[in-house]
Amino acid sequence: MPLADRFGPDGLARWDRDAETWVTFDPFPMRPEVRSAPAGLCVYCGASTYTAEGGKLHDEHIVPLSINGNYVLPEASCRDCEQITGRNEALIMRGGFRAVREYLQLRSRTKKRPQELPLFNVNRIEGNKVMVPIDDYPVMWMIPRFDLPGALRPPGHVSTGNPPPWSTAINLDHDKMAKHGITNFTTNQMDVFAFVRMIAKIGHALAVSRYGLHHFIPFLRHIILHEAGPEAFEFIGGRAETPHDSEELHGLTLRTLRVGDRVLLVAEIRLFATLGAPIHLAVVGEVRS
Repeated sequence: MPLADRFGPDGLARWDRDAETWVTFDPFPMRPEVRSAPAGLCVYCGASTYTAEGGKLHDEHIVPLSINGNYVLPEASCRDCEQITGRNEALIMRGGFRAVREYLQLRSRTKKRPQELPLFNVNRIEGNKVMVPIDDYPVMWMIPRFDLPGALRPPGHVSTGNPPPWSTAINLDHDKMAKHGITNFTTNQMDVFAFVRMIAKIGHALAVSRYGLHHFIPFLRHIILHEAGPEAFEFIGGRAETPHDSEELHGLTLRTLRVGDRVLLVAEIRLFATLGAPIHLAVVGEVRS
């Protein structure tokens, strides 16, 4: 049985079965910025200027900067769409991803970072919130996992629903909790449909960065710009198999798949691949003939 990865002061330690030793590496290296060709239009709504009054379109990080995303699509977002995608990503970065971002000191546009984070319903008392220093904070982290997107399910496929979320614990130390008089708690929860919209945005922006705006008929713009519900799972989903070990923080791949008489463009997105997180799929669009 493989030994579980563990965090230490020098980074992430992973057991090397061949060498029979622990190998330590930085799971969150600061990669240099990689810029694709400018889009020239807002990739979400098609606007040609930042506002109706004019101005150059803003650059778009394909994976959010706040989780160390380094791929940039220049001149790709108008102000209205930038605000929509920014508000949605904030729900995740200040919610389900907040603790891991602060504990691991991932990038932030905010210069002053918090020294404490809240735990909720402490000791099973509803509404009881306790602020805990970052060094002692138990990062109980979950990422949603999904069934195959509806658009990729073979005939006769019977969905059993989405699998349980992927989860891991970082810095869970019962002695540290006892020091604060804490025996039970909950943490910030993940907004699942905000996460779905973020996966859609990453997939769409990735496809535009590789192929341009006119290579495919886009499927995901409505999900990105509007509130998402269960219908989004026609195009957003996941893969059930256990992913391989990776030393890349985020994995991004584009594939074409023939489904019936259509050729679909599919993005494979693995955020936090270093930590063993799952693969998500975004059916970005149909390739133009």
